[in-house]
Amino acid sequence: MNKKEVSYALFKQPGNGDISLFFQENTLPERIPALRELNNKTGFVIAPFIVSNETPILLLHPEYQLHGIKEIIAFLGTRRESFTQNSSEALSLPYLEETKVFQRYSNAFQTVKDLLSADKLKKIVLARTTSIQNDTDLNAASLFFNACESYPNEYVVLFHTPFTGTWLSATPELLLEHSNEMAHTIALAGTITDKDSTLPTQWNDKNIKEQQIVVDFIRSRLHLYPITSTVYEPIQVHGGKLSHLKTNFYFKIEYQKFYERVGGILDSLHPTPAVCGVPQDESMELISKLECLPRLYYSGFTGILNMDRQTHFYVTLRCLKMGHDHLTLYAGGGILPMSQMESEWEETEEKLKIMKSLITT
Repeated sequence: MNKKEVSYALFKQPGNGDISLFFQENTLPERIPALRELNNKTGFVIAPFIVSNETPILLLHPEYQLHGIKEIIAFLGTRRESFTQNSSEALSLPYLEETKVFQRYSNAFQTVKDLLSADKLKKIVLARTTSIQNDTDLNAASLFFNACESYPNEYVVLFHTPFTGTWLSATPELLLEHSNEMAHTIALAGTITDKDSTLPTQWNDKNIKEQQIVVDFIRSRLHLYPITSTVYEPIQVHGGKLSHLKTNFYFKIEYQKFYERVGGILDSLHPTPAVCGVPQDESMELISKLECLPRLYYSGFTGILNMDRQTHFYVTLRCLKMGHDHLTLYAGGGILPMSQMESEWEETEEKLKIMKSLITT
């Protein structure tokens, strides 16, 4: 089997340290045309920010499912070449100088700020990238294990397919999960840098409003079904020297009913205003036009679907894409009418440090 046809997902659930590897080498991942088509499906899902012919939803049906670090490391030893940085140019991205990225971000920020001030937008998330030269073959699995050690409370995933190329993410954001007849999603937004590794004692109006917009969106989308959820007051969460506000939503739904509806629920939720904006359609169009590089699988989501009656999806944030001779790192932040360009740029800088720290260690 040609090396380029290998697909895999190496991932760790938040907190518990359990690591799993799904490895597929005899067939290509299944291409799914729309989120609703995930109803009654099983496998490992890799979904983009915007579904298109270039960035399809992919469903892995692995021949190998390994659990536990000893078993996985032994397997990696037999497939070492598959986890050395792949030279595949799938969805290749150009190397961009920082000055060009800053200028493009500045221009985009001013455009959306004008629209926000004119009440044509309520909120939008602007993302940017940074490019890092890579003159040596990086071992993707080593980066993954570094991320697991550095960010134990995050969902860490390394995935590769011939359609996507190789991506690494260490994300704090759950999109949707289901276990034991209970479903769970969250509204996660607002960011404060923890310069002394302590939780902030006060949040400004911008961060509080930004998070509330996500709460209102999720509540309205769940009510479409209708789904009555238990909603908890926002709490502070910490990860990677950043703090966020998080609101938990729980709703009871039996296994079979969830399995039959999961694609529709995902279609209603994704992308939330935590990664996109309000109104959703207008925000997605602006993001595609204004951002320096296409998001591809950044701010999409990955995770297991109906495997051992478990479903867990996490948003692909704090991530990088491996290229042939450079890495592309992504980060974004929510823009509201009161946002200031310098502070928003600095927020993305802090988020980019999460992936940068793995490369330099």
